[in-house]
Amino acid sequence: MSRTSWKPQRLLGSAALACALVITSAVPALGAVPSSPVVPAAATHSTALVPGAPPVDGSVPQPVLAASTPRISGTARVGQKLTATVGYWTPGTKHTYQWYREGQPITGATAKTYTTKVHDLGKTLTVRVTGTQAGYATKTVTSAVFGPIKTGVLPAPTPKIPAAPKVGQKLTASVGTWAVGTALTYQWYRNGAAIKGATAKGYTAVAADWGKALTVKVTGSQKGYATTTVTSAKSRAVAAGTLRSAVPKISGTAKAGKKLAVDRGSWTSGTKLTQRWFRNGAAISGATGTSYTLKSTDAGTTITVKVTGSKAGYTTVAKTSAGVRVQAAPKPAAKPKPQPVSNRAAPRGKSCPSSHPIKGNADSGIYHVPSGAFYGRTVPEACFTTEAAAKAAGYRKSKR
Repeated sequence: MSRTSWKPQRLLGSAALACALVITSAVPALGAVPSSPVVPAAATHSTALVPGAPPVDGSVPQPVLAASTPRISGTARVGQKLTATVGYWTPGTKHTYQWYREGQPITGATAKTYTTKVHDLGKTLTVRVTGTQAGYATKTVTSAVFGPIKTGVLPAPTPKIPAAPKVGQKLTASVGTWAVGTALTYQWYRNGAAIKGATAKGYTAVAADWGKALTVKVTGSQKGYATTTVTSAKSRAVAAGTLRSAVPKISGTAKAGKKLAVDRGSWTSGTKLTQRWFRNGAAISGATGTSYTLKSTDAGTTITVKVTGSKAGYTTVAKTSAGVRVQAAPKPAAKPKPQPVSNRAAPRGKSCPSSHPIKGNADSGIYHVPSGAFYGRTVPEACFTTEAAAKAAGYRKSKR
């Protein structure tokens, strides 16, 4: 006859009591006390009546952590920051993370957040959260599939250019901050029309821009992102440029008959220069070259030269040199005053000088002219220029 026996036992590590039902298939008859009861191993069973009760071998099982399935929040696009929301876990649990791309772990992606990369484009993501706490069995749970990840959107700040440009001014586009790794290209526009060749970050306004508005378009591109183009606000109408100019200088000897030259100095490249020479502030007719030969009429005057620069799209500029004083003409040498010619001269032997041909004879008081009969035989005591001079000296004319 078989017999059923219930034995109360205290569970290790628990305040609860469990009853182990031991069924013995072969025992002595009621009332008999066997000296050595036999319990077949195959006939022994243990049933946990209280959660967490140990098995009959005496080992103590670890409690199980309460854990929620994690959830990924964020935008499924390249370049976006995703966050793993862990939900409710047993208080005091520490979490670690591992992100996966198409089921493969992503190297280094072990934080609560993850910023999607170009490699994620078109793929799905998951995150596994592992919880640990002393006295509990480690627990790992995986999120639902997130994605697929779509093309990213580049942050595109509006570019800026100088508001009041001038011809000749170099303009630079201020592009702001784009995503690291973004390649930028540029195109400048004049009144909305693309300017040929103006595809750099900087652009120098030219004469064709005068009176027109400028803009620049900046296009950003990066693998995994949609190409983005943004346009600056329009500038004001481009103003006329200001020429770089210089005050001319005159060189040379400032003396009649000498040549003066003008040094025009440095001007904006491409400037057309002309000059005009002035005498005492009045323009000298025909004097429009880079040099001028002084004339006698310039003596004692002040010479200047005006250089005028002009270029399309720029304001015309004129610069005048300092004046150069031309030496005055030398005064002509004073002519000697004519000495009064004496009407009377001393004779030269029997002759009179040709300037005093009239012979005067002192003894007779008679003067003789060259055509007279006695002129050749007369020895003069005095010679006169004219008959009048002889008469004035008291002589009378010979009758022959």
